[in-house]
Amino acid sequence: MKRLHDAPVAVLGSTGSVGLQAMEVIRELDLSVDLLSAHQSVETAEQQIREFSPRVFVMTSDDAAKDLRVRVVDTDTQVLGAADLSA
Repeated sequence: MKRLHDAPVAVLGSTGSVGLQAMEVIRELDLSVDLLSAHQSVETAEQQIREFSPRVFVMTSDDAAKDLRVRVVDTDTQVLGAADLSA
């Protein structure tokens, strides 16, 4: 049986005040991160990608997603924007 801290986590709004606090807990507990999301804080999003290596980072701003994709092209994180999520 997997322990809770072995399961990857997702944080919505990871660059906001509550999200940043959640990321501190994740850092302290050395948890694995699967998905993060933010609106448009590209600089903080890039830092989080480089530190936590999430599989996916979703930016609700398409312009921010485009910028972030360029910044983290050297990582394995898939960056998605709102347009990528609409059906």
